[in-house]
This record gives sequence, structure tokens and C-alpha cells, in this order.
Amino acid sequence: MVTNHSVGWVRVDDIEVVDVSEVTNLQTSIDQNAREISLVASDTSALGNRMSQAESKLSVQADQINARVEKNGVIAAINLSSEGVRIDGAKTRITGQTLIDNGVIKTAHIGEAAVGTAAIANASISKAKLQNAIIGTAQIENGAITNAKIGNGQIDNAKIANATITNAKISDISAAKITSGTLDAANIMVRAMNGSMAVQMDADGFKAFDSNARNRILIGIRNFNGQGSDPALVRFFDPGGKNMGYVGANTNDTFTIYSASSTFIDSVDRIISRSGEFRFDPMRGSTGSRYWVMGRGNTSSKSGLHPTFRPDTSGWGLVGMSNFRLWEVWTNNMHYFTMHKISSRNVKENIEPLDLDYFARLIDQVELMSYHYKTPDRNGAYVRPNYGPISEDLPEEFRTPSDEGPALSMDDFIAGILAKVKVQDRIMKEQANAIKEIQKQVNALKGGR
Repeated sequence: MVTNHSVGWVRVDDIEVVDVSEVTNLQTSIDQNAREISLVASDTSALGNRMSQAESKLSVQADQINARVEKNGVIAAINLSSEGVRIDGAKTRITGQTLIDNGVIKTAHIGEAAVGTAAIANASISKAKLQNAIIGTAQIENGAITNAKIGNGQIDNAKIANATITNAKISDISAAKITSGTLDAANIMVRAMNGSMAVQMDADGFKAFDSNARNRILIGIRNFNGQGSDPALVRFFDPGGKNMGYVGANTNDTFTIYSASSTFIDSVDRIISRSGEFRFDPMRGSTGSRYWVMGRGNTSSKSGLHPTFRPDTSGWGLVGMSNFRLWEVWTNNMHYFTMHKISSRNVKENIEPLDLDYFARLIDQVELMSYHYKTPDRNGAYVRPNYGPISEDLPEEFRTPSDEGPALSMDDFIAGILAKVKVQDRIMKEQANAIKEIQKQVNALKGGR
């Protein structure tokens, strides 16, 4: 061993000679100065005409550390500095858990790799062969992946242009950014939910669910109740799932509105319906049932087509009933076979005898006139004069209020006429009796001659 303390180095020489054909030279040294500390270990061996040389060196400076191993021309080195870490070697093996932040991998051959949580930013993977790789949670930003087979993958915020995806299993999808294209709902279900309320599209059609997750509306193409085939309809359900009705159009050119219970139609302004004919069937199509028809018709008293309301068969139909009467009926003409005046004692009160002489005198005050009605829809071809009293000139007992001025009360007027007839009948009878009495007196005088 040789030392030099003034310079600061120590050299150890150890030479062992086994025989003439084998020589081994082992040396170690430590150099120290103001700039660095250097450790060197070397091994030189000679066996016959073959020589092997190895050397390891560790250099420590203020701003970097260099570790270098060389054997027979093969070098492995590690450099640590403020600029980074550099590893040079023919082969690099990492056996423990390795975390790579912001790494650039240029050409990698990964045989059977398990990538737990990898963040690859601005990476272009052109020809990566991942044979049996497990990628747990990967974030790929601005990456171009061509010809990739993904078995069970989760992709968030992906932009895929002109892509063909076959046999994909997507458990949950948000369609907020699907702005065009066609979704075939024959084998998929699309649902939008707000709590338990939801709208859903599946093979049956478009469905709406209430706050208790009950199906209340169905829009689809189905065949119901034999009303044609493949009708397009909107179907409604009650909370118990019962079919409450539907609105639909069948292929036999029939549009149907069906309700299993009551139907309520309310409009703030007006409801306008147009059709060549309306049928109102309260008997619901039973055998031999009659129904109302609202349509078009004509009459001999006025030309042109008129809106009509009639029964389907003449001699049928009721407008009002005994306990369900109309209050007023306004009309220009009335045609009938028989008119029945309800005059039973059971429907009257305050019944008193009529002063026949008084009402007979009221009839004497009535003046009869000839006139024409000023109806706005009168047709000149059918205008004829009318005859009768003028309401304003009648005694109060024969008048009744009306929206068109005082009107003639027919019942009271007829009662006045009957009173006049009865008074005249009484007078005529009294006169007849007086004549008979005079006739007796005349006959008596003739017999006494």
C-alpha cells in the first residue's frame, strides 16, 4: 500500500500470481480533492492468451453523481444531476413497483404488463402490441389509437370520428352530446330520469313513467282490440297499470280515440270540429241501437245545404225527458203531428175559477193585423203574409217578456179566446131560451083566436 497525504490519495496494490499461465491484478483507489471524491475498483485477469478487465467507478461532485461499470467493453452508467436522471446500459431491469410521471416511451415492447393507473398525455401510440395487458384506469388525451381491440374498457370524454364499433357492451351512457344519427331501439333501451319519473324508449315504443315509476303513457305501433293492423297510437294507463285509453290511427284509414272510463275535454276559448258527418252513439253500437247524426241536409222551404241534427231513423230520438226538460227552444218554423200541453192538476197550484166576462172583454180589445216577419235569413221565394195581433197592443194578460220584445203568450191568449167562446155560448143559449119562451107566447096567442 502506498499513500500520499499531501495530495490526498491512497493506492492499494494486490498482485497474486498463481502460476505462470494465470495472472490476476486487483486494485482499489480513493481520490479526493476540492471538486470531487472518486472511488475506483478494477479487476484485470489473464488466463493463457485470454484477458478479462472490469472496472467500477463512483464519482461524487457538488452538482452531480456518476456511477459507471465497465466489463470487457460493455458499459452501464447512471448520472444524477439537477437536469435529471440518465441510465445507460445494454439491459435495464426493474423488479419493484415503478411510478413514471410525465414519461416519454418511444419504442416499447410490453409482453405481459399490468398498468394500474397510467396518465398518458399528448401521446401517440402508433404500433403498440399489448398482448395480455391489463389497463386499470387510463387517461389518454389527444391520442390516436388505430386497430385496437378493447374487451372490457371504460372510456370517458372520448371523441371518436368515423368509427365502427361492433359488439360493444356499454352499461351506462349519457347522450347529451349525441346530436345526429339513428338509434335502433329494437334491442336497446334509452331512458332519461328525474328521480323516479322517466321517459324511456325500447322495443315497445316510447314510454313515460310517473313519480312512482309506473308506466302511464306508451307511444308505439301495436295491434289493439282488432282495430286494424299495426296502428300508430298513444296509449294511457292508470296508476294500477290498467289501460285507460288510447289515441291512434289504424291502417284501415280509421283514427280512433278510446277511453275505458270518462273523457273530459276542456277549452278556454272554443273547440272546432270539422267533418262530413258526426255520429253520437250513446248505445255504444249494440244490436239495433239508434244514434244521433249531425251532418248536412236540405229543406223545401229554404234552398241550399243546412247543418242538421237528426236521429239515424225517422220517428226515434228524444230531446229532453219528463224530468230533464229544456228551458227555452228558439226556432223559425216548427213542423209536427201532435202537440201535447201538460195541464194536469198535479203540476199546478193556486187554482181558481176564471172571470170569463173579464177575459171575453180583453179579447174584444184585440186587433188583428196582416204583416211580414223581418227575419234576417228570409228568402223572398217563400215570403208570405202572416196574420195576428201585435204584442205591444195586447192587454197585459196576453203578453210575456222576451229577448226580442214583448211576446204573445199563446196559452193565455187561447184561454182568453175560450173565455170569449164560453161567454158567447152562454149568451146564445140565453137567447135561444128567450126565443123559445116568446115562441110559446106567440103560439098561445094564435090558439086563443
